[in-house]
Amino acid sequence: MPVKPLGVNQAFGVYNPAYQQFGFTKHNGIDMWTWSGQPAYAMCDGYVLAVGENSGAGKFVIIRTTEPVEAEGFTGLVAFHYLHAKEIKVKKGQMVKAGDLVMLCDNTGFSTGEHLHVSAYFVDVTGKKIKWGSEDSNYCFDFYPYWNRFYAEDAQKVLAIYHKIIALLQTWLAKR
Repeated sequence: MPVKPLGVNQAFGVYNPAYQQFGFTKHNGIDMWTWSGQPAYAMCDGYVLAVGENSGAGKFVIIRTTEPVEAEGFTGLVAFHYLHAKEIKVKKGQMVKAGDLVMLCDNTGFSTGEHLHVSAYFVDVTGKKIKWGSEDSNYCFDFYPYWNRFYAEDAQKVLAIYHKIIALLQTWLAKR
């Protein structure tokens, strides 16, 4: 997991007209709850394609897988974009292993609060995005089911079920 504890505050594919300024209309990644300075880690072995900063992503890191990945009926290299960093802990060209420290999270760029945004794109060996999938989500795909075995929007459902179970247990214990 890129951050622990894991909490999803915006799933992949959520419609938001504010994204039109970036050329798409659906959320092109997964937003995970963090605090300012929280460490974020590489989700896979990879090669750091880029580090930088812009008004949308804030401070960012892009890591490309070392091996092709099969997802969504396509096989290819994947670039993971980690956005909104306070501080970058890797350098362009660096090789990383899953679990290596990549950045400290924050609220830089187009962001309304501290979080880690991660997007997944299919890319060629140079890191150029392959226009595969939906233009609505900037040609990203939902990597959540491959990483955590269920889709990002399911996280909210699982959390709601968990809270109902806790409430039932509390009610049951109070009656004893």
